[in-house]
Amino acid sequence: MAQLFTVNNEQNILICFNTDDISDTSRIKKAYIILECDRKLDLTKKLSLNSSMDSFNLDNKRAETGLNTDKSLYELYKNYIDITEDFHLIVSGVVENNGFILNRSNLKKASFKLYFTYIENIIIPDFRECSFSEEDFIFSSFEGIIISPWFLTKDTRVVSFYIKNLSREDITINVQTSPNAKDFVNDTKSKIISPAHTTIIAPGVFSKYARIVIHSNYKPIVSKVWFQAQSYK
Repeated sequence: MAQLFTVNNEQNILICFNTDDISDTSRIKKAYIILECDRKLDLTKKLSLNSSMDSFNLDNKRAETGLNTDKSLYELYKNYIDITEDFHLIVSGVVENNGFILNRSNLKKASFKLYFTYIENIIIPDFRECSFSEEDFIFSSFEGIIISPWFLTKDTRVVSFYIKNLSREDITINVQTSPNAKDFVNDTKSKIISPAHTTIIAPGVFSKYARIVIHSNYKPIVSKVWFQAQSYK
C-alpha cells in the first residue's frame, strides 16, 4: 500500500507492507523495497521508519490513496532501498509496523514491492580479490535463540565475529566450532551484551567450521553480526 499525505505543505509517501505472511524470516539476509518510479532517486536520508504516525489513521494528514500507475506514460527506473535492519526489527516486534516514509520528490508514478535475498546454509569467505573477507547479517527470532549458519574457516588464519545487540534486553553469545558442520562443541566462554552495545568474540581453536549462537531469556532477539576473516595468502 502507498498513500500520499501532506504535513506542513510537504508531500510524502507512506509505504506499508503486511509482514504476517512472510515465512522463515530468520533466513532473510537482505530486505529491500524496490521503488519503481519515473526517475532515479538519491535515497540518502529520504526513507525512514514511520515511528510517529499511525499508518491507519491518516485522515487528519490530508491523505490520498495511490499514485499514477499508467506505465505507458513514463520511462521507469528501479531504485533498491536496503531496509534489512528495520525489516528484522519490525518482524520481530521490537518496533511497530507502521510502514516507511519517503519524501515524494515530485514523483509522477511510483510502485513498491518487497524483495529478499536469503542466507546460504554455509557461508564461504571470498578471498578472490584479497586476503581479507567480511560479511554482515541481521538475525531475528521469537524463540529466544539464534543459531547462525556455519562459516567455512578451514582456509582462514584469523576469524572474528562482532555482534551488536538490537534487542530490548541483554543477550548471551558464544562460538561453536565443528569438523563437519554437524557435530559441534562450545568453543568459547559466553559473553553478555547489553542493548545497543557491540562486542567481539572469536574461536579459540582452529576448526573447519564456526558459527555464532545467541540466546536470551527475553523475546524477541535481534542482532547484527559481522564476520571478518583473514586468509593465509
